[in-house]
Amino acid sequence: MTNQITPITLTTARLRLVGADVALLRADLAGRHALGAALVAHVADTWPPEYYDTAAVQWMLNAGAALDASNTNSPWRSYYVVFSAPTPTLVGTVGFKSAPDKHGTVEIGYSVVASFQRRGIASEAVAALIAHAYTHGATAVAAETFPELVASLGVMRRCGLVHAGQGSEAGAVRYVHHRGG
Repeated sequence: MTNQITPITLTTARLRLVGADVALLRADLAGRHALGAALVAHVADTWPPEYYDTAAVQWMLNAGAALDASNTNSPWRSYYVVFSAPTPTLVGTVGFKSAPDKHGTVEIGYSVVASFQRRGIASEAVAALIAHAYTHGATAVAAETFPELVASLGVMRRCGLVHAGQGSEAGAVRYVHHRGG
């Protein structure tokens, strides 16, 4: 009998967020058919979303602790976003860039394929991720974007993040949501 580990899965009204583990990331690198089979979902025709590429998947594989076999329950990972209806379809990614820092702050990132944008999917996924972070002890959730990415700013604002100054990259802005805030 094979000892198969079930990935961490978060669910919302319309989404299934499936925690990226080594097996899923390897399936992702193997191609859209392998990834779809592993997630039991159709892969959106416009996959992958902007800012998500082979280098990002490889970075997650090399990230270490969040995907380490001895730490399979760690919430601090990326998640594949599967839109439930009418057919389960992989439409994006959302995730933590690392575990909380010494102040309890985690940074998140998110991306949805163009053909599924403007449906509230990113906001729904980010809200679920924020709740998940607080359930696991984070005290604040941060995200960064560029001012010209209006849709990304809208996601942050809808999810209760507020402007907190300059981001870590030149020209980027940082938004933060504090627990209970």
